[in-house]
Amino acid sequence: MTLSQIMVRDTVLIPSGPAQDGSQKHLHVVMCNPTLAGMVLLVSITSCKNTYDDTTCILQAGDHLFITKESYVFYRFAQTRLVQHLLDEIKNKNCSLKLPIDEEIFNKIRQGFYRSRFTKKFVFEYLPE
Repeated sequence: MTLSQIMVRDTVLIPSGPAQDGSQKHLHVVMCNPTLAGMVLLVSITSCKNTYDDTTCILQAGDHLFITKESYVFYRFAQTRLVQHLLDEIKNKNCSLKLPIDEEIFNKIRQGFYRSRFTKKFVFEYLPE
C-alpha cells in the first residue's frame, strides 16, 4: 500500500466510541491529501442526539451511503493521523475504507470549519485552499 491510497474526500470507518465499547465506529472524512509528512486531517460524522450537538453542518440520511440518519460534523474532534497508521489499521481490519464522499457534501463540510465555534486553529494548516 502507498500513501496515495488515502486521499481527500475518502471516508474511513474508525473505532471512536466510548472506551468501554471498542466496537463502535464513526465515519471520518479525509479533508486533505497526505502532507509531505504523510498526515491527513480527519473529521468525524456522528448522529444527532441532543441539544449540545454542533449544528454548523447537519447531514441527512443518504448524504453518504453510511449515513442512515440525521448526523452532524464533529468539528471539535477533528484530528490528524498518519496515513501509514490508517493503512495499517485497515489492513488489520480495525478500520475500513469506505466510498469517497460526494464533492458537494465535502465542500459543505469544509466550509463548516470556518463557521463552527468548535474548530481548533491547527486544522487550517491542512485544509485545501
